[in-house]
Amino acid sequence: MGAAAAVASTLVVMKASASAPVSANSTVAARQRFFGADNVDPSTGEVDPSKTILSWFGVTNFAMAIAGNIVLLDAWVPRGAFSDYVPTGPAELAALAPSHILIGHGHFDHAADAAEIASLCGATIVGTDEHCNQIVQQAATELRTFPLDSDRSDFSLPNGVAVHTVRHLHSALRAPRGEHHEASRHRSF
Repeated sequence: MGAAAAVASTLVVMKASASAPVSANSTVAARQRFFGADNVDPSTGEVDPSKTILSWFGVTNFAMAIAGNIVLLDAWVPRGAFSDYVPTGPAELAALAPSHILIGHGHFDHAADAAEIASLCGATIVGTDEHCNQIVQQAATELRTFPLDSDRSDFSLPNGVAVHTVRHLHSALRAPRGEHHEASRHRSF
């Protein structure tokens, strides 16, 4: 699917529902819960490739179906007082069988469950070299990683989905091109 087709596809944003449908296949059940039963083939678990569906599961974390691909945008499930706000967990996110987990940055509320989820389902971790190394160190099994080591990296998912990543300044003392951020010179710890 090219860029024009991606723009023309239907975008659906959902919050994961509280009840999962009964199914012998945990991937089908998880996908129906996150992406809607009408959008998931009950026998194969494939998500309607004509739609782009985002399902929020906490803070900045989304499960996304795009052109039939399943990816996670960040990977942390809220804990503590907010643990039932979106009732899911790392095992259910792994049951979605995402091909990739894209890490926005390394704070706990973006990446703390990435190692567990990727270990359970075999997803490739995509992030900076530092993010990938940190997540690999937390994992109980060997993980696949795709480190982004420049200001911009491009890669593709199946079915013509182009992914363009751009390094950002959040939490960084240096801008992507190496210059100092003015505020970093005046920090006191």
